[in-house]
Formats: sequence, structure tokens, C-alpha cells
Amino acid sequence: MKVTLVVSTSSVAPGGHVDLTLAIVNAGAAPIPLYFSGDLTLGVEVRDDKGSRLAPPSGNAPKNADARCAQVDCRLPESHVVLAPGAKAHATLGWDATRKAWPATGPTTCCTYHVDAVASGPLPDGTYHVKVPLPYETNHGNPADPEIAIRVGK
Repeated sequence: MKVTLVVSTSSVAPGGHVDLTLAIVNAGAAPIPLYFSGDLTLGVEVRDDKGSRLAPPSGNAPKNADARCAQVDCRLPESHVVLAPGAKAHATLGWDATRKAWPATGPTTCCTYHVDAVASGPLPDGTYHVKVPLPYETNHGNPADPEIAIRVGK
């Protein structure tokens, strides 16, 4: 299995936007099942050159304040797909060169699995390491999460 991450541009202005394309290719001769569970949203982890994590922000995302939501059985989704030999799965996601913070309030519906961090200002000039954590497991071994360096500067 081959996993690649391609960026639309390797440099961006502070606060600017780039598109990331994730591709997973079954380069082998046998089908590969991919098992997904939990939050199925693709996101990024971002670290600066010193290794400090910038996104997602440290701490926990806000929870729903509605006490009734604690009583609701929210099962995390599960699914799987099988990549035939030569098959390709791909996704495009965006990344903004901004600092991130958790929103002040949590989701407004029970069983919301994903809370997006919000922009809290442009990133300073520098090189940032953007990684896409892969939300699946396979019985053929799990590849490393793909990562790419992006230069932020004027």
C-alpha cells in the first residue's frame, strides 16, 4: 500500500490557505481491507520546527453542555472498504496557516463526533509540519501518517 500527501503549494502567506490531497493506492496483488472507526473526519496535526503542537489545539474540545446528552448512547461509527489491487482512494482537505483555538461553546446536538477548532490569528513566518492522521486500520500493517512541510512567509 502506498500513501502520499501532496500540497497545492509549498509556501503560503500567514493566514493563507493550501489544499492537501491524500491518496492511498493498493500497489499489491491482493485486496486490502481498511477498517474505520471513531471520528471519521479527516483533519491535520500541525507542529512548528521546534516540535510544538499547534493544531489541534492542546486540551480537549468543548463538550455539549446539555445534561440530557450524557444519557444518550452515542455509538461511534464503524465501516470498512476494500481496495482492490491497483485501486486508489483519495481525499482533498484544506489547511489554513492560522493559529487555532477551541471554540468557547461545544456542539449544539447530542452525538456530535467532531468539533472544529477556530482560527485565532495568522501563523508567524516559519516552516510547519502538517500531518494527516489516517483514520483506519488494516490487516496488512498500518503505514505511517503522511506528513509534509509547508513554509509560511510573506
